Amino acid sequence: MKWLEIIELRAADCNREQLDPMLNNLMKETAQEGVNHVTVVYNHAVIKNGFCIHLKHDTMEVESGGSQMGLSILANLKEYGLVNHSIWIERRL
Repeated sequence: MKWLEIIELRAADCNREQLDPMLNNLMKETAQEGVNHVTVVYNHAVIKNGFCIHLKHDTMEVESGGSQMGLSILANLKEYGLVNHSIWIERRL
């Protein structure tokens, strides 16, 4: 089943220098961890400290509370600002 885990971050201004390298490392680490997901990090088009991480999963079951990887990312990002976490299931016609 295909599902999407979205982690949005609105970072505090003072943390941007620490956050950019951490997000780059996060993308590298998650790319190496498995074949059942794809990680994409987005910068907000207008808000310079707005970020969104998409974890695209393809697994037998949807983890409605979030994947272990997603929850780990969420915990790490909380120190940088406001975080929102949601799960979306792909709809097929």
